[in-house]
Amino acid sequence: MREEITIVKDGQTKVIELEDYPIFKERGWLQEEEKTSAPVANANWVHSNKLVADAVYVKEGVVYFAYDISSLVGYPAFISYVANGLSPNKYSTNWGVSGDGENRVGPAISNTPPAGEIIEDPSLSMTGFTIGGEYASTANNSYSDFVFSGFDELKTSYPWLFDEVNGQTPGLTLLFEALALGTSVTAEQLSRAGLTTGYTQGQLDFLNATILTGGDDPLSFNLNGESVTNQKFAKLLGTKEGELVTALQDVGISPEVFKRENPELYQNLLDQTVKGKITATLLDEYVGFVLGIEGFDFGKDSDFYQIFSGPRSELNSPVFNQSNSSFANGMVAQNQAISYIGLSRWSGLSKEEQNNLVELYANDTNTFNDRLQTMFDNDPIWGEKYGGKNLKYSMVVGPYKSSWQNTFGETADELDESFLEGIGLSQIDARKNYRTKAYSQRNKFFMNSMSENITNSLGGNVIQSARIG
Repeated sequence: MREEITIVKDGQTKVIELEDYPIFKERGWLQEEEKTSAPVANANWVHSNKLVADAVYVKEGVVYFAYDISSLVGYPAFISYVANGLSPNKYSTNWGVSGDGENRVGPAISNTPPAGEIIEDPSLSMTGFTIGGEYASTANNSYSDFVFSGFDELKTSYPWLFDEVNGQTPGLTLLFEALALGTSVTAEQLSRAGLTTGYTQGQLDFLNATILTGGDDPLSFNLNGESVTNQKFAKLLGTKEGELVTALQDVGISPEVFKRENPELYQNLLDQTVKGKITATLLDEYVGFVLGIEGFDFGKDSDFYQIFSGPRSELNSPVFNQSNSSFANGMVAQNQAISYIGLSRWSGLSKEEQNNLVELYANDTNTFNDRLQTMFDNDPIWGEKYGGKNLKYSMVVGPYKSSWQNTFGETADELDESFLEGIGLSQIDARKNYRTKAYSQRNKFFMNSMSENITNSLGGNVIQSARIG
């Protein structure tokens, strides 16, 4: 039987299925709040009492807060957090006031851990945790206000985990359960718990990929005293970097050049992508907006501006001036030039010549195109064959790159003169030159391919020594 809930709007009430609630919420309907307070006898693990530890103990002068997870794992067990910054003599059993007005009373401090398995790891810490009722909000005694002092970083990154539903914080319950069981926090779980807004799937992916890590390196976590590679995060990082590379290409920027010349800005953008600040479907628009690409200059009254302005202000990169689009124009000009004359010829220009061309592109695109066309037509290698035909490097290089790869088994290095010399020849003559070079170098891929071709044509085995590798 499907779960049903009661929703209200403008004095009206309606009973709907729980899974349909997000649709009605967008139309102004809200779930009817239960007026009963949470039972005082609830275990500390549950909802609004989550912050209150089930046991507090001292070991080697360090205070630990232990939470009972026996009901989750099926045997006596506790997750134990280091209460960083809290000395034993400063501990108080006064844990403040809950969101529904109940005084929280914590356990007395002990010199021994509670009985059972203790999951105790330095990465599990309440950094800067401060205890005491004076930190409860005097305005409304909000649980969220109180726990801010204990979960500062967590609330900053995931404020929706602390949203109260009927005086409780089910988001923290789901987080602790995922930590204890090694599972993930899902959007479906959050929705069923009444948390339907404030998070993206990207944020959940990052949370689930880093839930076991501590410190500054999400690529590793501590397991039984040993550092272990976090495969979930490694996979997420690879996926998100691929999305960023694609977005840069989509707005006309070379990812390799951008990363090399603007490493800090690239890393900041990657961090935002990995943490789900911007969804993959909006990444093209966001990158174009940040870099000032023409066509992505959204007005302040647009939805894109409202979504992007906050994340953009967090970049704080000294490499890129967000109010100036000269960098973006420079990248587009560079890509256009490389398209006309090739990477080798662009790299061979002095910095002054490159800057002059970038400035020309910004002021007069037609003259810029004419200048680059002339450079291509007069090139000493391919100018005689392809010059004066309204062609450019990117239009003729493809077949030569294919011939090179088919001969050497690797992508052509477009800075290598041996490859470039072939562009001045017919495709047949270029292929002959490449094969002659591969044979003289005893290139492994070429020699093995040649042996296999001879074998197939003669219908027999080639002498084994003729094969390389």
